[in-house]
Amino acid sequence: MKKLFIPKYIYKYTRFNEYWEDILQNRRFYMPSPDELNDPFEGQLLPVGSGTAGNSINTAAGKFNRDMERFLKNFRILSFSANIRNKAMWAHYSDQYCGFALQFNFLLRLS
Repeated sequence: MKKLFIPKYIYKYTRFNEYWEDILQNRRFYMPSPDELNDPFEGQLLPVGSGTAGNSINTAAGKFNRDMERFLKNFRILSFSANIRNKAMWAHYSDQYCGFALQFNFLLRLS
């Protein structure tokens, strides 16, 4: 059986924008809706398979995407990373290495 990886620390990459003071002063994060994400593949729910109950009917009727969009409007997303040394994350989410990353002790919160 594969062992579950639970990181001791998790990181929030961010940039100096209109939200960084709110993060530090008020201890809260802005959580975007799926349609606000910058990657077109983030926040999408994909059909499990053609044998899923009701899936093929909704897909054939063109209803699947409309239902999912309506469903996802009720959700917000907060992303963290277990890796502080990821160059792509620093470049993309920390304004080309000009931002910062906040470290959280994840195991402390679980206990």
